[in-house]
Amino acid sequence: AIIVVGTPGLDEVSISGKSQAWDCRLGTITQLEIDPRDLGIRVVDYSAIPGGTLDENVRIFQSLIRDGTPHAVRDLVSLNVAAAFWCYGTVQSLTDGYALSCELLDRGAVRERFVLFRTVASRDRSR
Repeated sequence: AIIVVGTPGLDEVSISGKSQAWDCRLGTITQLEIDPRDLGIRVVDYSAIPGGTLDENVRIFQSLIRDGTPHAVRDLVSLNVAAAFWCYGTVQSLTDGYALSCELLDRGAVRERFVLFRTVASRDRSR
């Protein structure tokens, strides 16, 4: 597991500044600092990142998987997915995880999986 506190006090890795993280894998706790600039991500003021109500967030997600979302949203999501990939052991570094996340979005793999998920979920609800 990774415990993260992002700027400005978020419960996720932030693109608004450095994030403090504690890597709790392998029976030890290691503190690290995650700076989005180290991955080539531009720092963006948190208030400039869209989000809000459920309906707004649904529209933002749909835009993200269609490659029509603001870069800040894409960067924020991709950085947090990178942390999940790294924590799970899918990649060896946050840099590799960020690249993989961006690649999956770019080639439409995230959209394809989401469509599959919706199809299966709709079928299960109709039973």
